[in-house]
Formats: sequence, structure tokens, C-alpha cells
Amino acid sequence: MDVPAPLAAIVTRWCESWNRGDGAGLAALFADNSDFVGVSGAWTKTRANHQAAYTRAFAGPLRGTKLQGRVEALRRLRDDTVIMHVRWVMSGTAVTERAPGTAMHSLAMLVVGREGAQWAIRAAQISPVL
Repeated sequence: MDVPAPLAAIVTRWCESWNRGDGAGLAALFADNSDFVGVSGAWTKTRANHQAAYTRAFAGPLRGTKLQGRVEALRRLRDDTVIMHVRWVMSGTAVTERAPGTAMHSLAMLVVGREGAQWAIRAAQISPVL
């Protein structure tokens, strides 16, 4: 799939931030006034709240996990707004302790908007793939 570089960079930066355990780096991908529903169903609003939630998670249950992502679909709603579906695969001790030898698979829907020259996530929801 041909994904424009600024949009592919969002997935790359998400994985890089995750793999460093960097809640601030991950939250920086979001617009200030954004919504995020995680795989557990927890819903946070605003970049600051996303950062706080991920900082806690990386210090606790997500510590040491690694993430890979791939854009599966991209739909342009307007010139400045797209929907991206991203497949995630999370691995690491926190995952394998629950199910040895496995990885956790999920699918995210990201609503991404351009603000000037920058693209930012305005809303995201992640669902487990069972």
C-alpha cells in the first residue's frame, strides 16, 4: 500500500516511542484536543491525559513490551483528514507471561488531521484481534 510519508511516519514514530517506553513521545502524535480508546476500553481525552496514561502503563503492565505496526488501509475523508487502519503486534515479557510463545494482535482506527503542515491523531481506538 502506498502510504504518504507523513502518515507512515505516525506509525513509525508510534512504534519507536512505544519501544523506548516513551509516553511523551507517543502522546506527541496526538492533537491537543483528541480522544483515545485503548485496547482495554479505557478512554482518555487530551494529549496530556494520553501522556499520563502511557507513562503509567510503560512503568507498569507495558514495561518492556515491543510494538510493530503496519498500515492496512487508508481512506481520505477530506484533503486534511484521513482514516488509517493499523495492525499492531505487541510482544515482550508482559505478553508472554499471560500466553507463553505468543504476541498480542490488535487493530487500530486512527482519525488523522492535518494542522498546517503537521498531521496529528484526532481520535484513535484500538481493538484486540482474537
